This record gives sequence, C-alpha cells and structure tokens, in this order.
Amino acid sequence: MASELPRAAQGPLAFRRATLGDVAMAMFALCAITGVLLVPAYDVSQGRESIALWLLTNPGAVFLRNVHYWSAQLFLVFTLLHLWDHLRLGTAQRVRAGVWLRVVLSLPVAVFLMLSGFLLRGDADASQARNVLTAVLGQVPLLGPLLATFLFGRSEQLHVTYAQHAAVATIIVWLVVVEHARRLWPRAVVMAGTAGFVMALSLVVSPGLADSLDLRVKGPWYLLGLQEILHWTPWPLVVLAAAGAVLVALWWLPRMGDDASRRTKRVLLVALGVYALLGGVGMFLRGDEWSLRLNRPNGAGDLRPGWIFRAPGPESASPTAAVPVVLGRSEGCLVCHAGVTGLGDSHRPESIGCASCHAGDVNSLDARRAHAGMVLVPGNLANAGRTCGQAACHATIIPRVERSIMTTFAGIIAVDRHVFGESAATSTSPPHVRDLGASAADTHLRQLCASCHLGQPKTEWGAIGEESRGGGCNACHLVYDTAATRQLAAYA
Repeated sequence: MASELPRAAQGPLAFRRATLGDVAMAMFALCAITGVLLVPAYDVSQGRESIALWLLTNPGAVFLRNVHYWSAQLFLVFTLLHLWDHLRLGTAQRVRAGVWLRVVLSLPVAVFLMLSGFLLRGDADASQARNVLTAVLGQVPLLGPLLATFLFGRSEQLHVTYAQHAAVATIIVWLVVVEHARRLWPRAVVMAGTAGFVMALSLVVSPGLADSLDLRVKGPWYLLGLQEILHWTPWPLVVLAAAGAVLVALWWLPRMGDDASRRTKRVLLVALGVYALLGGVGMFLRGDEWSLRLNRPNGAGDLRPGWIFRAPGPESASPTAAVPVVLGRSEGCLVCHAGVTGLGDSHRPESIGCASCHAGDVNSLDARRAHAGMVLVPGNLANAGRTCGQAACHATIIPRVERSIMTTFAGIIAVDRHVFGESAATSTSPPHVRDLGASAADTHLRQLCASCHLGQPKTEWGAIGEESRGGGCNACHLVYDTAATRQLAAYA
C-alpha cells in the first residue's frame, strides 16, 4: 500500500503506522549504536571518573551518553507497552508458544541490561544498588550466591558487570527482539523518527552522577518501587517469588480462558499501579536516611535540564580547563575556585576540595548546575551532619555537640523559666532552644541570648559579629584574620 502513495507521504504515513514494538526495536538499536561509540572513552576500572570527565570536559561524549541513556529508558517503556498491547488485544495468542516464552523470559534480562548500565556509573547510587542486589540474590538457596557472582563478580570492580552488559545481556535481548519482530533492523522511517526525538531530548536533559556527599541514595526509577518494598519487608525471597509469579502469569495468560484472563489482567494492573505508587514515594517523598518528606529529585545523580553544548561565558568555565583531582574524584569546583587561601592544612581546597563542605555538583563547570543544592554555610547545625560530620571528618563530634548545652541551652532555659514561674515539673526531656514558645520566659530568652546561640543558623559569609551570629561549628571555629577579611571583601 505504501508504494502506491506519493513518495513524500510514505514516510509520515509509515511512521504513523509504526507499532509500539517497532519503536521499541528502534530504541534498542539506537542504544546499541551509542553504546559501541562510548566504549573507547569508558575505562571500566575507573567507571565513575570516566563519566565525570565526560561531564566536565567532553560535551560530545555527554551527548552520546544522553542518547544512550534515553534510548535505553524508552526501550524499556515501549517494550512493556508493547507487551501489554499484545495482552489487551489478544494478539499474544497468535505468537508461537516458544517465542512467547522467550519474550517473557527476556523481560528480566532486559531489566538486568538496564540495571547493569546503571551500575556501570560506578557512583554512590550504583554501589549501593549493587550491594543490595548482591545481598538479596545471596539469600536464594543453592544458586543465589553463584548467580550473584556470575552477574556482578566477586569484587567491587565492574569488569564482570561490563561484560554482562556489553555482550551477554545485549545479545540475548537482541536475539529475542529479532525473533519476535522477524527483522534484523528497524524500519528506516521509524529509526529516523525515534532517533530525532531522542537526540532532541538528549540536548537539553542529562542524567547526572551521584556522589557520596548526598545522603539520599536511590536506585534507577524503574526499581524505586522494589527499593521501597525491600525496605519494608524482612522477606526478600518473597519479593523474588512474587516477581517470578508475575512472569509465570504473563507466560500463561494467552492460554487462559476468557474469565481467568480478565481476572489475571486486573490483578496485574492493580499490582502495577501499587508498584508505580511506591516508586513515586521513593522518587518524591523519600528524604535523608529513609525519612519521609516531600522533595524533588535534585541530587547530583538526578536528571538535570540544560543545554549541553552551552558556550563558555561569564557563568561557565572553559571545558578545556584542567580538572584537579581531590580525594580520588575530579573536582570541577576548583577549575573556577582555585586559589582560595586562609584555611588550615586539613581544610584547604587542595586537600578536601570544595564540595566536601559546600556540596553542589562537582561534575559540572556550569555555575547553575554546579551550585544546585549547595550548602552556603556548612557549619550550621542543620547541615553539619552531612558536612563537618562526614565519616572521614568529625563524625563522632557532631552528635556530642547536638546534645550539649552549647546547642540545647537547656540549663539557661530551665533557670529562666523557673524565675518566671513557668517550670514544667512533668517534662520528661531537657528543654531545647529550638522549642522555645511564646511565653514570657521564652520571649525573654529570645530577646536576650537565644538569637546569638550555637543553633542559630548563619546565612551570610564572614566572621561572627553583632550582625552575624550563631553558625553552629562556625561560631567557634571560623576565624578571620585581617588578610582573610580583605580577601573576602575582594571576592564578594
């Protein structure tokens, strides 16, 4: 039919007639092509640093990485939509039993293919995901530890995962796709349309790279629901069994009677809805250390909008600048902020970088992205745990300070309330300055001392003085001599 139409109309009409499976195949092909192109620039022994250098110095590699990422995500989405379309329309019954079995069994392989790509980032999120998956698989009787070693290897190195991702899993999925689609390559018009869309998206939205400075550690979006389930259940093997039951149900659906098929589809839809809801909780409601609070995904490893080929200007450093390495990581901050002086040897930027205290994104030379999530005054007690209190710094001191009278003001509060006749005889815990109310005694304290005390947040750079008080750790440990004060004034 297409050959009878004018040539100009064949392309658009052919694309409109493309099935979800056609689009999924084109996405897979695009993902495979960009993966091959990225191989020479990726060092599997230093996976995170390879990607960090792309983000800091190589916009071309960033573009290829973005295309690889988005085509992979959309391949998974369109594959699941295509599978459901088969079940919804009843066309799965026309697929040969052996082919349908291989299609269903390829789903966990496709998920692993996606997951192994996530692990190859080598960042904090990837390391945590690998540890969790290895622990869960290790609980499977007999074959579990062997399977974990086969998929991820015995060490923290990524060589085994890389081989599984680039060769084994890719070949398995490609063979199943070719067998199901009955063609070796997607149609040209579908390939062109999907490539155009993915490339346009890749120019303006990029996946980040997580670091150990962010307390929120998350897996890929399609496994956030599983992450929530594993957090709440003490029986990970039940979760694996449930996943296996879903695969069995998908395989058996074309052979069920009409009533059983409808009921099974409803159950699967409800399960998918619950899983999506849990994924939303993990994405938008999961905070530091598994706390529940509303937040948007704005960590260094989350998606970031922005034109990737932005020309260097007053707000972005040159992509050809040398990137210093601090604490084993590329520290993009120091490309712009080199030469900062006045700090002790243990706190010099050359020793610990900028992000160890101020957070932000060390993998970007664009000021807007690099400063996203930045901690302006790292000594404030509200964020001292993730800055001064890092494991390699003052981890044992911060909890002591938070419980001390320097922070709680407990003794002065108790005496002041006693003088005002407001003693709370039934109180079960010492008073705290952050809990001051509106009574006469508490108002008196706020007007006298409370606004100067340790827990008061400091919001501006500079020394502690009449107009800049509190500051947590900085209240005692931030000292400006004459030279430092002069440099700060010049910098600001």
